[in-house]
Amino acid sequence: MRHLFAPVVWLVSRLSYPRKLLLAALALLLPTLVLAGLSFVEQQQALERTRHERSGLALLMPLLKVSQATWNDPLLADAATADAPDALAAEIDALQARVAAVRGGDAVVRRFDALRAQRESVRSERPSGEARVDSLQSLNRAWRLALAEAADSAGLAADGDPLVAALVDSLSVKLPLLIENYAVARDLGAAAIGNKRLRAKQRNQLNVVRGSLDPLIMWNLENIERAAAVAPSLQGRLDVSLSAFNSAPLGLQEALTTKVIDTTDFDIAVDEYWAKGDQAIAATLALATALVPEIDAQLAAREETFGFRRNAVVILLAALALGLSYGFIGAYLSILQGIQDIGAAARALADGDLRCRVQPSSSDEIGFLAAHFNVMADSFEALTRNTLDATGQMAQSVEQVHRSSREIESAAEQQKASIARTANAVESLSVSVSAVAQHALDTDRIAAEAQHEAGRGERCASDVSQEMARISSSVNETVMVMQRLVAHSKEIGCVVLSIQEIAEQTNLLALNAAIEAARAGDSGRGFAVVADEVRKLSERTRRSTQEITGTIENIQADIASAVTCLGDSSAQVNGSVAVVDELGCVLAEIRRRVGISAGRIRDIVEATTVQSRDSEQITRHIQEIAVMSERSHDSACAAAESMGRLNALAGEMTQSVSQLQIRAALRRTRPILPA
Repeated sequence: MRHLFAPVVWLVSRLSYPRKLLLAALALLLPTLVLAGLSFVEQQQALERTRHERSGLALLMPLLKVSQATWNDPLLADAATADAPDALAAEIDALQARVAAVRGGDAVVRRFDALRAQRESVRSERPSGEARVDSLQSLNRAWRLALAEAADSAGLAADGDPLVAALVDSLSVKLPLLIENYAVARDLGAAAIGNKRLRAKQRNQLNVVRGSLDPLIMWNLENIERAAAVAPSLQGRLDVSLSAFNSAPLGLQEALTTKVIDTTDFDIAVDEYWAKGDQAIAATLALATALVPEIDAQLAAREETFGFRRNAVVILLAALALGLSYGFIGAYLSILQGIQDIGAAARALADGDLRCRVQPSSSDEIGFLAAHFNVMADSFEALTRNTLDATGQMAQSVEQVHRSSREIESAAEQQKASIARTANAVESLSVSVSAVAQHALDTDRIAAEAQHEAGRGERCASDVSQEMARISSSVNETVMVMQRLVAHSKEIGCVVLSIQEIAEQTNLLALNAAIEAARAGDSGRGFAVVADEVRKLSERTRRSTQEITGTIENIQADIASAVTCLGDSSAQVNGSVAVVDELGCVLAEIRRRVGISAGRIRDIVEATTVQSRDSEQITRHIQEIAVMSERSHDSACAAAESMGRLNALAGEMTQSVSQLQIRAALRRTRPILPA
C-alpha cells in the first residue's frame, strides 16, 4: 500500500500548504460543480422544452380556426369570382410567419406551401356539389395534419403530463376531426336538402359521418375526464363549454337523421339546417378555445417550477462554493498560524530564550504538537535550571578545595625542605629499612590504585544499571503507546464498518430510486442516470471501505508483532539490568577485599617499621617523615592542578548556562505565543 501511494506522497510533499489545500478544494469542488452543472443543464433543458411547448400551443388554435375557416372560404364557393379579395390568404401568411418563428417549425412551414398550392388548385377548378365537399374535405384533412405536426414538433404530443397529453390530444386530433365531420354533415346535408335528392354515395358518406359523431364526442369527453382526474377544478371551469359541446350537436344529429338520411321529403330549410351545423362547429371551437388556457396554465406552472429549480441550483451552487472556499481559507489560516507560532517559539528556544511557550488554540494535530512542544520546553528549562544551580554550587566547592590545596602544597613544600636537610644526615643508616619500607609502600600504592579502579568499575556498573532501567522504562512506554494505537485502529475499524453500512444503504436507496425512475418513464430518465451514478459511487465506497478494513487489520497485526518484540526487548533489558546489578555487587566486593588487602599491607609496613625500630629508630622516623612529606607534596600539587582544571571547566559551564534565559520564580515571564 505504501508503494502504491508513493508517487502521490512524493508529489504532495513538494507542495506548499496553500497548494495542498487548493488541490483538496479542487478535488471536492470539481465533482460538486459537475453534478450541479448537470442538474442546471437538465432544469434549463426542461425549461426550454416547456417554453417551446407553450410556443407551439399558441399556434394550435389559429391553425384550428384556419382549418375550420376553409369550409366557409368564400373564394371556394360555387359563386366565387376571380377578383374577389382573399382575406383568408392573408391570415394564412401571417400564421405561416408565426410558425416559422417557432423552433422546429420548418416542416410545418413547408406544409403551408403545399396547402397554399392545394387551395389554389381547388380555387382554380371551382368544383361544385359533392366534388366541392370532397375537395374541401381533402384540403381540411391536410390542415389537420399540419395541426398534428405542429403539436408534434412542439413536443406537446409526447408530453408526459397526463393533463397536458389528454387535452392536447383533443385539441390537435379529435376536435379538428369532429369539426370536419360536422362540416361534412352540414355541407352534404344542405346540398341534399337544396336538391331534394340524396344519392347513394352521399347517403353512405353521411351514414359514416353520423356513426362517427358519438364516438368522437365520447373520446373528447374521456380526455377531459382524464385531465379532470389530475386537476379536479378543471371540470368546474369547463362546465359551460362542455354543456354547449354536449347539447349543440343534438340539433344537427337529429336533423341529419330525420330530415336528410331517413327521409325523402327534406322538409327543413337549408338555412335552418346550415345554422344547426354552424352551432355544433361553434360549440366545438368554443371548447377548443377553453382548453388552450388550461393547457397553457399547466405549462406555465411547470415553467415556473423548472425556473425555480434552475435558480435554486444556481443559488445552491454559489452558496456551496462560497462555503467551501470560506472553510478552506479558514483551515489554511489556522494551520499556517499554528506552524508559524511553533516555528517562532522554536527559534526563540534555539537562541537561548527558554521562557517562550506556545498557546494551543486548536484541538487538531497542530495543537497537539504545540502542547508537546511546551512539555519539551518545560523539561529543558527545568534541566537547565538544575544544571545552573549545580554548576554554581560546584564552582564554589571547587574554589574552596583549590585554596585548601594551595595551602597544603605550600606547607608540604616547607616540610619537604626541612626533612630533606635531616634526611641527608641519617640516610646512610636507613638504607636497608628504607628499601623494605619502599617495597611495602609500592605494594600499598598498587593496592590503593586497585581499590580506586574497583570503585570506578562499581560506579560505571551503577551508571549502566541506571541507563538500562531508563531504557526499560522507555520500552514499556513504547509498548503502552503501541497498545493505544491498537485501540485507535479498532475504533477506526468501527468507523469503517459504519461507512460500509451507509454505503450499502445508499446502494439500496439508489436501486429503489432507479426503479421509481423507471416507473416514471421518460420524465424520470434523468433521475435514473443520477441514481445509477449514486449506486456506482456507493459501490466504490463499499470497495474502498473493504480495502481500508484489510489495511487496518494488517496494521493491527504489525502493531501486535511490534508489541511482542518490544515485550521481549523489555525482558532482555530487565535481564541486563539484573546482570549489571550483579556486576556492581561483584565490583563492590572486589573493592572491599582490595581495601582489606590494603589494610593488611599497611599492617605489614607497620610491622616492618616495628622490627627496625630498635636499630634504626631515628633513621626510620626521619625516612617516614620524608616519604610522607614527598607524597603529601605530590598529592597536593596534583590536587591543585586538577582543581584548577575543574575550576576552569566549571567557569566555562557557568558561562554557557548563564547565557540561557529561564523563567525565575520572582521574574515576569515572557508572553506565551498563541498557536
